[in-house]
Amino acid sequence: MNSKKTTYTALSLIILLSFTTCDAQKLEEVSVNYTMRDGLPSNEVYHIIQDKAGYMWFATNRGVSRFDGNEFKTYTVGNGLISNVIFKF
Repeated sequence: MNSKKTTYTALSLIILLSFTTCDAQKLEEVSVNYTMRDGLPSNEVYHIIQDKAGYMWFATNRGVSRFDGNEFKTYTVGNGLISNVIFKF
């Protein structure tokens, strides 16, 4: 009878710890603000999308910027855009 109680207690403890571990691994939402200091061509951003490769694209009043997670690459009329003002993709 004592071994059943010990087994039950150990099993209950394992289940309890597994739920605690799952809660500790929840991802938190992260919000990051990027500005011209970070490489955006403008602080006026009209539209944002993410492509299949994972790049983030920003439509601004000073061109289109592609963000790879580390740095921005900006495309303007100098790169072939008809206008630097892009409202939506």
